[in-house]
Amino acid sequence: MWEKFIGLKGENMTVLIENIDKYCTSEGITPKEFERRCSLGNNCTGKWRRGISSPSIKTLEKICEATKIPLENWLKSEGV
Repeated sequence: MWEKFIGLKGENMTVLIENIDKYCTSEGITPKEFERRCSLGNNCTGKWRRGISSPSIKTLEKICEATKIPLENWLKSEGV
């Protein structure tokens, strides 16, 4: 299932970032706190925003596990 998300970019990446922002707002947390809760590297969401890098499958799994939100929801415009 995860194979189709390798090299996440374009519209899917934009939606993921928007949903991270929505999630942070709804939880009342900063992106830095989101990264900490999901056991992600410092400023990785900032790097995704700037197109420097994209999340790996392992990173997407960490986000889903930490938030209890399935990947499909992270990649839908109305998802989170």
